[in-house]
Amino acid sequence: MIFLDNINHKVASGHLAAALTVGVWKDRILGESTITAVPNSATWVLAGNNLQFSNELMRRNVPIRLDANVANPTLDRPMSTFKHDLTVWLKENRANLLWACHVLGLNWIQKGRPHNVQKHVHSFDAWSRVMGGIFEAAGIDGFLDNIQNYLGNRDEDIDVIRDFAKHLFEKFDTQKMTVREMYENSTNPFGKLDYDLPISGNNEHAQIISLGKFIQTQMVGCTFRIREAGEVGGTDEVLGKLVKIRQRNPSAYVWSVLPPQSPKN
Repeated sequence: MIFLDNINHKVASGHLAAALTVGVWKDRILGESTITAVPNSATWVLAGNNLQFSNELMRRNVPIRLDANVANPTLDRPMSTFKHDLTVWLKENRANLLWACHVLGLNWIQKGRPHNVQKHVHSFDAWSRVMGGIFEAAGIDGFLDNIQNYLGNRDEDIDVIRDFAKHLFEKFDTQKMTVREMYENSTNPFGKLDYDLPISGNNEHAQIISLGKFIQTQMVGCTFRIREAGEVGGTDEVLGKLVKIRQRNPSAYVWSVLPPQSPKN
């Protein structure tokens, strides 16, 4: 288990996203040119107050939210509100807790190892089937019940990216566009982006670099609905992929419009 505590910033890492899903991790040994491969079966646990994740990480985690129902849990909950001293109680009851986990697993095996097929986490299908099956066999409801609302928050971020993608298509159509051109055509008179994208930087140059990294990691190769059906310019929806043009500086991109999809019967 890998436990990261007291996280006080948005978690956004392509390396972490990859580490959560690959079975074997390959990387270079620090200080050497040797590439090594190691089995990757760790369970990652991240803790913090009101944690925020990038879109790619939100679909790779299962949220566990603790709500104390008070404005300030640190100050508004005296020790007398707790039935046990949790740290002491866990140490004293560790054997019983492990025994209870074994009983749940054994109960699942004795009942034929039923699989949960109702709810799952993408990229963790086997885990979802087994864990959901264990809870279902024990008559415990609520497995992954919070996923839909949790991922609903991610949809708000995705909508911003979709709006930005549509804006770029309206401005440039299928013409070549550099990151600087995207930035200059998407800022207001005060020099701020009109779209709430997760970019950083104290000046225009730094923000353009940050925007370029965001486009490369979050938009390139993704399919976007860059025009809705019935909008000005056509009656059919238009789907497109943002493609990076292979050229030297400055980096440039272009929309690759996908052929219309055949209507479904």
